[in-house]
Amino acid sequence: MRLSHLIQYVCAFLLMALLPGLLFAQRESFDMVDYTAPAGYTKQEQDGLRLFVKENRQTGGYCILSLIKSKETTSAIENDFQAAWSDIVVKAYNGPGQPASTEKSPSDKGWTAMSGSALLKVEGADAMALLAVFSNKERTFSVFALLNDNSYAAEIDTFLQALDINQQALTSISHQKNSYPPAPNDRPDSTHQKNTGMQTFGNFLYQLPNGWTRQQ
Repeated sequence: MRLSHLIQYVCAFLLMALLPGLLFAQRESFDMVDYTAPAGYTKQEQDGLRLFVKENRQTGGYCILSLIKSKETTSAIENDFQAAWSDIVVKAYNGPGQPASTEKSPSDKGWTAMSGSALLKVEGADAMALLAVFSNKERTFSVFALLNDNSYAAEIDTFLQALDINQQALTSISHQKNSYPPAPNDRPDSTHQKNTGMQTFGNFLYQLPNGWTRQQ
């Protein structure tokens, strides 16, 4: 099922006044979602998480686009969104407890989307967090973007517009019981990770591109 109707509503809220998207590569799948990989991004595989990273070494600009594995829904998009926001933005990045603003889309073929954004301090530098959560009566999944340059917004928009639900995969995992991984503060090595420059995303550890904290 194409989520374009929901995503158009979400993107209008998150990414207003943006230029059209760029060219993208062939279709790929992750969990229950079909997507088109963003051109020029480096893909990183983690258990339960697929990352796409892009940086501009001249300006220090970066964008980290994350597709997060689905879990069992709470049957309420507001609860699903708050759980994702708490685990991703608050616990993993020490962000605010609530987004600066949120928007919920009308239901479309059983799916509802809710989005929110906030400004963060990452390694002492300004960054923007964008979270979009999609839920039906069985599953919920999230797309999270962390960026420090608005020039990446059109690429995020294009990525979201091309998301599809893989019905066969959805059927096969609809009865699984998953939960978001523990927050970094619950892990004994979280302090070491911050000091060494490694970043945590829920239960996942990855290295950001060289020079990503530099800003011009």
